[in-house]
Amino acid sequence: MGRVLARSFKFLYRSMHDCTQERNYDARLEALENGSLGALTLRKKIIVPSTACLWVIIFYVLTGTIMFANWEKWSFLNSFYFCMTSLCKIGFGDFVPGASLTTAADVDAATHKLREDIAADPNEVSELQRITDQHSKLAINFIYMLLGMGLVAMCRNLMREEVRVKLKEMKEDTKLCVEDTRLRFVGCCGDPRDQYENDYY
Repeated sequence: MGRVLARSFKFLYRSMHDCTQERNYDARLEALENGSLGALTLRKKIIVPSTACLWVIIFYVLTGTIMFANWEKWSFLNSFYFCMTSLCKIGFGDFVPGASLTTAADVDAATHKLREDIAADPNEVSELQRITDQHSKLAINFIYMLLGMGLVAMCRNLMREEVRVKLKEMKEDTKLCVEDTRLRFVGCCGDPRDQYENDYY
């Protein structure tokens, strides 16, 4: 699920990035006239920045924090704690959404009672509505957790890709720096191997 979301998010990010860039129509027309369609199909590899991933996760956690604080009557800190521990797959179990829900037997008994009694009490009808609302909220909470774990996996995949590219660039920069330092040393002091070769002959 994380890979699918990562590909989808990367496609959306690339599409938005392409839309914001200036289009060079003259170069495209010239490439079409010359018949070099390969130049049109080559696309620069665009990597989703880790800040975009962090913003997605922060927005998702804050949405869950507000949702659980309102639905479960938890404090914002407890809701944030629950979202973070659940989405990071820690889940200590000290906060459980829907812990105050009634059982399925209570729901069946209430609906059976309402079906039998034509002149039902409005308070009982509102109580039954509250019970069914709680069960729909529990289903929404489940979907929130499932999508949230997928988003965490997506962001991990995208951030890992960015880290790999940055490490590769850093490795190349380090090689260039070492080679530049070696050339400067050789230019300043001369190559130490030259002295040994002259003594040998």
